[in-house]
Amino acid sequence: MAAKKKTTKKSEKKAPPQTVAAKPRKNWIAWAYQEETVVDPSATLTKVYYGLLALSVVILLGMALVTGINADEKFQDDYSEKLVDYYASGGTDKAALYEDDTSSQRFNKFYGGFFELVSGSINRTLGYIPGPAYHRVRHLLNALFGVLILVIVAGWSRRMAGVRAGILAIILMLASPRLLGHSVMNP
Repeated sequence: MAAKKKTTKKSEKKAPPQTVAAKPRKNWIAWAYQEETVVDPSATLTKVYYGLLALSVVILLGMALVTGINADEKFQDDYSEKLVDYYASGGTDKAALYEDDTSSQRFNKFYGGFFELVSGSINRTLGYIPGPAYHRVRHLLNALFGVLILVIVAGWSRRMAGVRAGILAIILMLASPRLLGHSVMNP
């Protein structure tokens, strides 16, 4: 009886495993909120993105420090002080709620008082009265809100369309005179 030899050829290769085509997703909500797996091909673009955001912070805060006092701020300062008094008194000082109908500031109460309350509280804590230092705090706070706008819009753009879109969003927003002006002067 002859023994059978196992024949193995070195030239024989194993066939690669068959790949199965991905099934279409049936649940679009799960697809929309799935974790992003796209990796930016260039680390340089990511550095440019974060560099532009940092430059934006420097530009907005720098502009806030050198802007002057605008015409509306005398009304906003008064309203800010009245709001701080209202909340500090537990609601008993109602001067912020009632304005003389002939006053040009009679509509301030309809603008919302969040910014005025925050800036007035910070200024009162620091001991500032309306003047250059008082307005510098207001303008820096304005600039921080402008930075927040830039970060949110650039982040959304980057998330939706990639890092290049985020860079473009930062550049376009910094090129907008209206955004820059309101970010450093107008709450």
